[in-house]
Amino acid sequence: LGARTVNNCIAAALDTIKADPEVQLIWQTGKIYDEQARATMQEKQPSNVVQQAFVSNMDEAYRAADLVVSRAGASSISELQLLGKASLLEDHQTKNAMALVDHGAAVMVRDAEAADKLMPEALALVKDDAKLQKLSANISKMALRNAVGDIVDRVMQIVEQ
Repeated sequence: LGARTVNNCIAAALDTIKADPEVQLIWQTGKIYDEQARATMQEKQPSNVVQQAFVSNMDEAYRAADLVVSRAGASSISELQLLGKASLLEDHQTKNAMALVDHGAAVMVRDAEAADKLMPEALALVKDDAKLQKLSANISKMALRNAVGDIVDRVMQIVEQ
């Protein structure tokens, strides 16, 4: 569906992003914000930003990303852990975000501060290779790589009892 806070922050920062040739951005807006984002893209015309309502090849987007800016939903957190992706999280779901932040596995910006801090933090972080590597290593350690197998094993134990 898209995250209003993240979309608004990216839209507001397009001139800054456009002015930085070292930054490339894949902006998934969600269908609700697609029309508004397209209008902003048309106005600003940043050549280093690709905007889509939905990224159908998310595996390729993740592979290309040095940093993922995201809400802190459980599914997103699981994907980021399994892929070992450095992330900057908007605290829509604070407990999920803090589970990573407390382990040095992500950076979080509070929703109330996002307008001022989200994109400056993202633009600084994406250029800090050492921090990106640390976040990536730490988030990767938190991944539950055999979760399905563990669940099946536990269900079988219960059934056998």
